[in-house]
Amino acid sequence: MKKILFLFFIFLFFLQTSNAQETYFQTGHTHDILEVHFSPDDSQLVSYSAGDGDFILWDVKSGRQIWTRETSFIRKAKERTNLKEFYWSKDGKTLVTKSVNGTYQTWDAKTGKVLALTEAKPEIELIVPNKKQVSYTKDYEKITISDSESGATKEFKRFGNNSAFNTSNDGTMIVEGGGWGDAAIKITEIKTGKSWWLDGHPSVIGGIAFSPDGKFLAVSGSDKIIYLFDTPSKKVIETISGNSKPIVSLAFSPNGEKLVSVEKYGFLRVWDWQTKSHIKQLAFEFPFAPHIVEFSPDGKYLLTASDASGMEIYDTKSWKQIRSFCADEEDSGYECGHKVVSIAFSNDSKLIFAGYENGTIRIWDIKQKRFLKKIKYGDEENFVAAIGNGSKFLVASNEEDKPIKLFDSNSDREITRFKNSDFDGFVVNLELNPNEKYFVTSGIGGDILLWNINRSKPIREFEIGFSGDDAIAFSPDGKIFAVGGRNQNLFLFD
Repeated sequence: MKKILFLFFIFLFFLQTSNAQETYFQTGHTHDILEVHFSPDDSQLVSYSAGDGDFILWDVKSGRQIWTRETSFIRKAKERTNLKEFYWSKDGKTLVTKSVNGTYQTWDAKTGKVLALTEAKPEIELIVPNKKQVSYTKDYEKITISDSESGATKEFKRFGNNSAFNTSNDGTMIVEGGGWGDAAIKITEIKTGKSWWLDGHPSVIGGIAFSPDGKFLAVSGSDKIIYLFDTPSKKVIETISGNSKPIVSLAFSPNGEKLVSVEKYGFLRVWDWQTKSHIKQLAFEFPFAPHIVEFSPDGKYLLTASDASGMEIYDTKSWKQIRSFCADEEDSGYECGHKVVSIAFSNDSKLIFAGYENGTIRIWDIKQKRFLKKIKYGDEENFVAAIGNGSKFLVASNEEDKPIKLFDSNSDREITRFKNSDFDGFVVNLELNPNEKYFVTSGIGGDILLWNINRSKPIREFEIGFSGDDAIAFSPDGKIFAVGGRNQNLFLFD
C-alpha cells in the first residue's frame, strides 16, 4: 500500500508540472457521465466519468467546480470503470468512494486530495442520506415527476440520452449528466422548472471572442445566451439574452463597442454589449442565414458567409449590404454554388481570403470589387488564414493526410509544408495568432495543435477530449487562446 501511495503522489506531481501552462477555464467532463450524487445538504454534488476518469465536486447553486481529480490510479488490469459508491463523512470533512475492484479511497472534501487508499472500509462514520422519495419515470425524451401526496405530475424534457440521473435528498431537484460529446450536467428545480448548468457557460459552445483589450471573453452556444467572462478572474460577470436560436458565431468590433452574434439559421444581431441593447438585427431565410462573421481590421466592414448565398459585406455605419461574393463569378440564381467554411481579411482590409467546401481557396479585392484568383487545394473543406497584407496565406484541410501549407499569394508557390507523424489531417478549424508567429489547429477528434510559422512540426499538443467543430479565439496580445466545442468545456491555454 505504501508503494502504491508513493507512485500515486509521484504521478500527481508529474501531472501538475506537465500542465503548468494550461488553465482549465471552467472545465467539466469530456465523456459520458456515469454517476451524479448530491451531498447530504444538497449544496454540493459529485460527478464521475469513466471515459475521462475525472471525479469532480461541484457547488450546486453557483455551478462552479470546487475541485477535479483524476482516478486512473485506482484502476486495475482490464477494468473500464473506477468509482461506483459515494459517501460523505458525518462531519462533512471527507468523502469516501468505493471502486469496482473493491478498494476504498478517502478524499479531503475541501481540497480533493487523497488521504488514504485501503482494501477495507475506512473506520469513519459515514452518512447515508435520508432521501425524500421522488416518484419518477423517464424515457428517451422526457422525465415525468409524480407528487406522492396530490398525484399531480410534471414533465421535463430530457437532456442528453440515458446517462446519469438522480434526485436531491430533499426531493426538490433533479440532476442529469450528459453523454459523450454532450457531457454537461443539468440541474432542474422540480417546483419552478428552472434549470442551470454546472459549468458556467452554455452546453454546446458555438462562438468565442475576446474583446479588443483582452479584458473580456464572450462565449455563446446552444442555450442562446451570450456569457461574458472576466478574463483574469475567469468568472462570468454578465449574460446577454435575446437570441431566439442557438448561437454559432460571435465577433467583437475592432473598437470594442459592438458585439455581433449569429444564430443557427436565424438572425444576425448587433449588440451594444455593455448596455445589452440591440443596435441592429438582420433577418435571413434558410438556407441564406450566415454561419461565420468577421470584422475587417479597420472596422469599416462586416463580412458574413452562409451555406447558400456565399459571402456578403455590410457597411458597419449603416448596416446595409454593399457587396456579395459568389464562389464563382458566373454563379447566379438560388445558390452561390459552394459553401464557404472559412474567411479572413488581410491586415490592410483590402483583400478577402475564403476557403470552400470543394477544396478551393479564393481571393477577392474589396475596393475594386473583383475576383482575383482561385487556388485548388484538395477535395474537402479548407480553412484559411491571411498573413500580413495578404502576401502569404495558410491553408488546412478536412481531408485525410493532407498537410497544412503556407503559400505565397502572388506566385501560388508553396513556402512551408507543416506535417507531423501523428497528424492525420481532418482539420476542423485554424486560427492565426495576432503576432502571426504561431497558429492553432483543431482536429476532428479534438486534438489541439500549436504550430510555429517557421517550423514544419507542431511545438505542442493539447488534449481536450472529443469536442467536434471547435471554436478557437486568440487574445489580442496573442499570449493565450481559448477553445470550446461540443463537450461543453471552455479551455484557456498559455
